[in-house]
Amino acid sequence: MLKVYGKIRMHVAVVGTARLQVFTEAPGGRMVERFSRLLTTTTTRTVLPDIRLPGSIIGQLFQPVISQVSEGGEVILYSMEVWAKKIGHAGDSPWTWYPIPVTPTVEEWSKVPLRIEATPDEWTRIPLRITPTPDEWSRVEIPELQSRPTPVVIDLPVDEV
Repeated sequence: MLKVYGKIRMHVAVVGTARLQVFTEAPGGRMVERFSRLLTTTTTRTVLPDIRLPGSIIGQLFQPVISQVSEGGEVILYSMEVWAKKIGHAGDSPWTWYPIPVTPTVEEWSKVPLRIEATPDEWTRIPLRITPTPDEWSRVEIPELQSRPTPVVIDLPVDEV
């Protein structure tokens, strides 16, 4: 069933900058990007204002993608809905909010074991080839800086009202 997509609503927390992309299918079955927008930092968990999509986004498959743009940032997506209308069938279809399945983001965290080999207690000396600094020194003449000429001030008569 074809749909025309009008808006996206997201309940999200963003630290840094993220990119929202919307894909729908093209002839031949491949997915094509139809819309892209940057999402900026939110101060808290919030429902963003509805994001209006161009009226030309039509398709059966709807795939939103959120990716992180700024290094060290994070996106927590709590829910997402798309406002769409079915087209191409008998009868009038109203605009309806359709939930987009979102895998829940857990609030808890746990340590992840990293496979890092332990540093051995033994060590070996490695020779560093550093050229010694000579004890002698010599005077070097520093060139005198040329100063710019002092500007000439000219008094111009000014009309007084």
